[in-house]
Amino acid sequence: MRASLKWLLLAALLITLFSCSAPTNVPINQAPRVSLISPQDGAQVAVLASTRSVTLKFTATDPEGQALTFEVYLGTSASNLSKIATVNRPEYILTNLTPGQTYYWKVVVSDGNNSVESPVWSIHRWMEPRNDQGSRVHDRTSGGWSERRSLSRRYPDHF
Repeated sequence: MRASLKWLLLAALLITLFSCSAPTNVPINQAPRVSLISPQDGAQVAVLASTRSVTLKFTATDPEGQALTFEVYLGTSASNLSKIATVNRPEYILTNLTPGQTYYWKVVVSDGNNSVESPVWSIHRWMEPRNDQGSRVHDRTSGGWSERRSLSRRYPDHF
């Protein structure tokens, strides 16, 4: 009888231990959200040859208001991007871009607990036209034409 009482107590203890559930009021950290802003996907960007730079802009929010870090990835192929920077602001200046080259970029945002990846966007880097009289340039992102004036006569070393 004593042995059966021990087994009965052991069974009751095990049932009690395994039937306890985890607390339901433990807060769950939600992942941040990220969006790319500019340049728009597929945009052709005109920059001075002397700077060869473009500013990437993005935005992110965290439901818990935690500080965010941004990893910026860049490459010449959408399937082969390399991390080029980790920043604390939602922008990054790309420099030394090659004229005529298409670049792909994305951002990974982290709140220290969760990371979220943006979609991959592309930009095509081209030079301002050399026409001193101004020229009409087609803007793929807006689908329209705009007047552009070159500074090549005034600043020939910039082009």
